[in-house]
Amino acid sequence: MVEQANNVMTFKLLDLMKKTGYPIVQHNGQRKFGPPPDWVGPAPQRGCEVFIGKLPREIFEDELVPIFSTVGKIYEMRLMMDFSGSNRGYAFVMYSNRNEATAAVRQLNGYEIRPRRNIGVVKSVDNSRLFVGSIPKTKTKEEVHEELSKRVSGIVDIILYKNCFDKRLNRGFAFVEFTSHRAAAMARRALVPGCVKLWDQEVQVDWAEPEPEIDDEDMRRVTVLYARNFQIRTTPETIQTIFETAVENKIERVKKIYDYAFIHFYKREHAELAMAKLQNADIDGSNIEIRWAKPVNRELYRIQKQGRGNAKFNNSLDMTQTLLLYKQHLDKKEYEIGAKEDEGIGSACAGESQCCSPVDSSALRFGMPHENYTLAPAKLDAMCKRYMWAPPVYEYQKYVDPTGTEVWIGSVELPQVGLPLLSVPRCLGPLMTRACYSLQQAHVEAAEVALHSIKTEEINVIDDTQTVSDCNTFTYRTHTCGELRSVHVGKKVTLCGWVQYSRLSKFLLLRDSYGLVQCVVNDTNTDISKIPLETIIKIDGTVISRPKDMINSAMSTGNIEVVIDCLEILNSADKVPFNLRSYQKPNEQLRLQHRYVDLRFPEMQQNLRVRSAMLHNMRRFLIEQHGFVEVETPTLFCRTPGGAREFVVPTKHPELFYSLVQSPQQFKQMLMSGGVDRYFQIARCYRDETTRPDRQPEFTQLDIELSFTNLNNILTMIEELLYATFVKELPKPPFRRMTYKDAIENYGSDKPNLTYDLKLRNITQMFSDMNENFGAYALPYHNKLDKLSTKYKEKLGELRKKYNTKVVLHENIEKELGQEIKSKICSISNDTKFIIALGDAEDVCMCLGEVRETIAGLLKSKNLLEVKENVEPLWVVDFPLFVKGDNGLETCHHPFTAPHPEDMHLLDTEPLKVRSLAYDIVMNGNEIGGGSVRIHNADLQERVLKILNIDTAELSHFLNALRSGCPPHAGIALGIDRLITLACDAESIRDVIAFPKSHEGKDPLSGAPNIISDEDKKYYHINTVK
Repeated sequence: MVEQANNVMTFKLLDLMKKTGYPIVQHNGQRKFGPPPDWVGPAPQRGCEVFIGKLPREIFEDELVPIFSTVGKIYEMRLMMDFSGSNRGYAFVMYSNRNEATAAVRQLNGYEIRPRRNIGVVKSVDNSRLFVGSIPKTKTKEEVHEELSKRVSGIVDIILYKNCFDKRLNRGFAFVEFTSHRAAAMARRALVPGCVKLWDQEVQVDWAEPEPEIDDEDMRRVTVLYARNFQIRTTPETIQTIFETAVENKIERVKKIYDYAFIHFYKREHAELAMAKLQNADIDGSNIEIRWAKPVNRELYRIQKQGRGNAKFNNSLDMTQTLLLYKQHLDKKEYEIGAKEDEGIGSACAGESQCCSPVDSSALRFGMPHENYTLAPAKLDAMCKRYMWAPPVYEYQKYVDPTGTEVWIGSVELPQVGLPLLSVPRCLGPLMTRACYSLQQAHVEAAEVALHSIKTEEINVIDDTQTVSDCNTFTYRTHTCGELRSVHVGKKVTLCGWVQYSRLSKFLLLRDSYGLVQCVVNDTNTDISKIPLETIIKIDGTVISRPKDMINSAMSTGNIEVVIDCLEILNSADKVPFNLRSYQKPNEQLRLQHRYVDLRFPEMQQNLRVRSAMLHNMRRFLIEQHGFVEVETPTLFCRTPGGAREFVVPTKHPELFYSLVQSPQQFKQMLMSGGVDRYFQIARCYRDETTRPDRQPEFTQLDIELSFTNLNNILTMIEELLYATFVKELPKPPFRRMTYKDAIENYGSDKPNLTYDLKLRNITQMFSDMNENFGAYALPYHNKLDKLSTKYKEKLGELRKKYNTKVVLHENIEKELGQEIKSKICSISNDTKFIIALGDAEDVCMCLGEVRETIAGLLKSKNLLEVKENVEPLWVVDFPLFVKGDNGLETCHHPFTAPHPEDMHLLDTEPLKVRSLAYDIVMNGNEIGGGSVRIHNADLQERVLKILNIDTAELSHFLNALRSGCPPHAGIALGIDRLITLACDAESIRDVIAFPKSHEGKDPLSGAPNIISDEDKKYYHINTVK
């Protein structure tokens, strides 16, 4: 009977083949009908296939083909077959185009194929995209493609998103598009985590959500562009200006979300033009990518977003499927109270994660924050970079729950959390997530857990009252004043600190280096009314919660207070020169005179800790990542000719003196000769120079020297060092470079401030019959600035004398230079005013450079000049090797700087035209550091010393070191005091140095320099001259 039925079916299928001309082939459990005999070209595109479910087991192609052919032309039908000869209850039909597939779903879903037997027809997912995680962040798209191609085939495209803050890095994951769903499935099988390693490490592989399918006709009507890879600092206004300039038309609006944006145009042709012009354009140092935004069915979006389900919006689902999806979610689990709505839990991963739902397991449930951290991993990375914490370490575990569902548990650990949260860095974590239905959700929720812990500052707090934080070890306090929180309620604590304030004989504010806490008197035996402010006390007490109406949200400890059980005065303050109140700070001279009190201000505490953290991270960068060796060099040395004025140190030997080193320059070059090829130190240096806000007689610099290198390598190293350790955001390296000549000519300074746009104009050609060194330059400024006051005119008068130039104000141009010159000046711009200077070209530029700074300050005070808030680093290169001095030629940097190879032929004949291989790093008009490629050849060094009239005998030890086989080398010194001043937004380097000198170069604490006794003078053979 069975054999007879099989024969009947065979005849029916042969008849179907004869009528249609389609072939029928059975292979690997499926029977394939098609393709059409007249089909030419590739198979239909993705999105043309439908899935048929709930098929009766006795139905075959002879019935299905006529039914599904009524909608459109079938390219292929695949019927899943059982070993018994019946079907498996489902099949796939691929149509020749997407419209026919859509029509099949609309017309045949619910079709009654047998009495009371309805089939289901939906669009086939046909997913050919995989998520690959744990990719090394330094890998490029090409490197990822190359590595994956060694293991799998059929890769069409790789989507690798750049890091939001460092465009040189990726985000640690990629989406890989394959030629077909089968190719993706085979790749997923080949890349099973734990079995295969890429780049010698395990990667995570799972299905990614496919791109939503949009009708071609709908896409042709789109007027919105999706652009990505913007810098975080790039504003929507900047984007709008750039796009409007490109199309020379107004655009509707720009919506920027983190590092990507949607640009809405009024007309599609404007969008097409913008895409053509700006594809891969450089905006704020990052190359953007542009594509058409995919339209969203707002009604579907609304339904898919409602409720508490975590289903990610999928544009390929119709209304019926959307409602079915939510029914499945609501039936599956009852979600935790207060669980967040999810706009795609993987939105931090560029919106590519799968939809997922939490497991209702009390053992695994973690109380999550109610705030919606839509970009949790990126925010956590940004926080770690900003505060120079070690990056987070993620780990994942996959298992099957009792219902048979695959779930993921994520954990995150922050190896080193420090300032501003903790004064002494320590580890946070590992912190566990609840169970998740995808790797992506586990990744995001792990980051959310860490952010929540950081926000509440409830870090590693356990019930053991003996547990203390690192900054309390080896002391008799149990906690600092700034670390107590609600989780400490009920704990017995011991605190030590200064009395900041007391009131009503009941409340006392206790301050230490880490914060403030309110303490409350609980009995009549403790009298705090007579304790002087700034007295050091020790308190034993109990932490309690403040009444709700007395919570102080302005204090980090504002939710709690400490009930005093015992108070001990450790040292009563007898005389305090000033109150420690930020709104009542004394003048700087008084603060420096009593620096031991001034250091108690929170700002000073923070500045010193930022300094310590930055130096620590610089050491880690140089030693741990790049193998440098820290070497201490002497402070007492001989005089270095050709440099700044040095301090001399007398000895007991008559007429013999040491000099305090102005830098370890000779020592570090001799270290290169000695084979210490990667040297650095945090060096104390001394120069007998006038004290300024950015300079004092003793200072600290990060001194670096490197063998077998060149100018570009040194600059790259410093860019990476600063990018990794500076607490403020810097532009992505490489930093901008400018020649010394361009800096002087355009900005009048070799350390130009690029945060505002005021450039000098060369107007020398307006004047005739002048000598070859003559120069005329104009400084343009806003015409709404009124005439300069007497104060500013006097300042210009001083600059005129200093540089021996003629300076002409705007209102005096016609009077002093004539009508013709004024007409030419006005022809440059009618709505701009000018200050003009004439004289020696370089002196004129330098003069106007100082005028530029003065005018910029005046314009800024009147809101007539836009000044950037961010730090603008700049390399100034190609300095002259020599400059004119009072007694002949002088070196621009120091005598050990190498000449530019292209100018070597001018060294003896025209030395002033020789450029050097020197470089300065400048930030916002401050010279942060300088260095050069060094002379490593003794003969060349002697030539340079002779040009400078320096006796080579004074440097015989150094020349001998060069002759002994010294390798090529280069180096740099960064001014730590200036760098920290910028990092802390301090007004002066004195605010970031514990015990600085005053503006007169004196020590206000001790009054040094002091008069020494006659006995000391005799011992050191000193006669003073009055």
